Amino acid sequence: MDFKQKLFILVFFFCSLFPLPGQTPYVILVSLDGFRWDYLDRGLTPNLKQMEQQGVRALSLEPVYPSKTFPNHISTITGMYPTSHGIILNDFSNPSTGEWYRLSDKRSTRESKWYLGEAFWETAERQGVKTASYFWPGSALDLEYRRPSYYHRYDHNRPYEQRVDGVLEWLQLPPSQRPHFITLYFHETDSQGHTYGPNSAEVNRAAARLDSMIGRLMNGLEAIGLKDSVNVIVTSDHGMTEISREQTINIGELLSSFNCRYISGYGPFLFVIPEPAQEEAVYQQLKKAQNHYRVYRRDEIPEHYHFSGHPFIPPILIDAEPGWSVLTDSLFRAEMQ
Repeated sequence: MDFKQKLFILVFFFCSLFPLPGQTPYVILVSLDGFRWDYLDRGLTPNLKQMEQQGVRALSLEPVYPSKTFPNHISTITGMYPTSHGIILNDFSNPSTGEWYRLSDKRSTRESKWYLGEAFWETAERQGVKTASYFWPGSALDLEYRRPSYYHRYDHNRPYEQRVDGVLEWLQLPPSQRPHFITLYFHETDSQGHTYGPNSAEVNRAAARLDSMIGRLMNGLEAIGLKDSVNVIVTSDHGMTEISREQTINIGELLSSFNCRYISGYGPFLFVIPEPAQEEAVYQQLKKAQNHYRVYRRDEIPEHYHFSGHPFIPPILIDAEPGWSVLTDSLFRAEMQ
């Protein structure tokens, strides 16, 4: 997966752009994590194809940098770049306090202090519009007024059918209690893509499975009589690029003579935090060995990345070329096993 390759495209489908007269429309925003643009063209997604034919498909869209799950989901829901909404990576630290925000740490991901942008559900709720979330990063914050009216705390193993049925149950509440904006999240293509690669049989099965969930949702809307009153938007946070072991660079070995800490993008990029006295030497070493990656100081990060204006960004960024991977020594050894 690589930002510069422009390979990962957000795809929007609108089921019903014009609700029936007198009805207040509903919006369901569905995220298929890691669902690459061309998964739609593999003959495995008849329900998504039907939505495309009946609605609208975007020609192309790019994720924000970095093309990771939490930064992009928060950008989607706030309309902000990561350096403005604060979730700059899946894992990052506040260098002043030493506190960490980690995707895997439920406590930190619920702390409102990290989230500087206003999510769409916050805006809607302030205008008296009820909202709901069957999973979305940032939807279960520790401040009640920053959460949707209805939400579930993230459960990675929650059956997909239960998620869809939960959305349909919200839409069958009495009209005055129904949410009019709902988010729904599925991880399958991302999980299988990271494990087996985007061109694997496992990813194809994952794409087909998610398509069946879209079918379940659309059939459910029809069954409860709301299909003509709901706008359904299906999108993704990023795509995925095939990486081979032969195109992996061990940055940890290259910098073995220095005392560095790393924040990993697990392949597409790597942030390096040297000892302050060694920062210039580390930068020059990376520059000297630069091959199939680009190295930037924080203030050198290209302007079109929109990613240099946040104090939590580490001092050195290593950005891999498309199809290449940059890893710490421990991750490199694990990858080679």
